[in-house]
Amino acid sequence: MSYDELFSMEPEEFAQFLISRFLIKTPEKLDTIEELKEASPIGLKLNSYYSYLRVLSIYADLKTRFITKADPGYKDAMSKKKTIEALMDVVNKQYAAISRAVTIYNLALDEQKMLKYAP
Repeated sequence: MSYDELFSMEPEEFAQFLISRFLIKTPEKLDTIEELKEASPIGLKLNSYYSYLRVLSIYADLKTRFITKADPGYKDAMSKKKTIEALMDVVNKQYAAISRAVTIYNLALDEQKMLKYAP
């Protein structure tokens, strides 16, 4: 779907479309290698989603640059921009949570290795 097609949607339809495409279930915990392996592609996907939403945000800025509060489509345009910004925030937080969990898991593994070889 093109950016113009997206922005021609009503705000509610626009929000529902983006939410259905970009909100994904993330792991609740990363305690095993298997869970870590499952989380890795999710992190990559979230990174791609954030990039797409960022480009969409730039496009929204360009589309709304000359809209004034007096224009009939002003509220709809601002609603769409806020939807994009909110989804970017959610996706970014999901990515950060997975990244943090992976880092903590790796640090715990490193500590176990050090303890194993400690005198």
